[in-house]
Amino acid sequence: MAEFTNRQRTLLGALYPLIAVLVVNQLVDLAISITPMDFGAMTWKYGAAGFLIGAMPMVALGTMLALALNALLDHKLSARMLGIWAIVFAVIIGFAVLSFGLDALQVRRLVREDQKPAFDDATFKSIAIAALFVPAMLWTGWAALKFSKGAMAKRDEGGPPIMVGN
Repeated sequence: MAEFTNRQRTLLGALYPLIAVLVVNQLVDLAISITPMDFGAMTWKYGAAGFLIGAMPMVALGTMLALALNALLDHKLSARMLGIWAIVFAVIIGFAVLSFGLDALQVRRLVREDQKPAFDDATFKSIAIAALFVPAMLWTGWAALKFSKGAMAKRDEGGPPIMVGN
């Protein structure tokens, strides 16, 4: 493990809010894009799932940056929380993709004939990306939980190495 001075640890710790802004920005943008909510309309469900799938790469990037920071700073408890977050988000995306696929079949009937190839391509791309994303986030969550083993135990052995001074 890397040894950091207190100043370096402070600077690295300042990355947490920036990473949070990256993820929260995507989630707020998603929330704004899908309001007003209309769970009864298949076109709304299709669009909402599409927006959720579109937000995945930045959410995954933010999650991985935060986990890398957790590993560098030996922050096991926050790694555990991020691991749980990654697994829960992957499950949500898994259900969204199932709904997205079923809604795509219904919405496709409403699409003009000349627009169907583009609609099919966009739908296939979203499903393919989500099919890659779900196992990757599950694996990420599992790895974070393994890393965080012993997060609740007291550090009797001095904790992570910290160099004091310049």
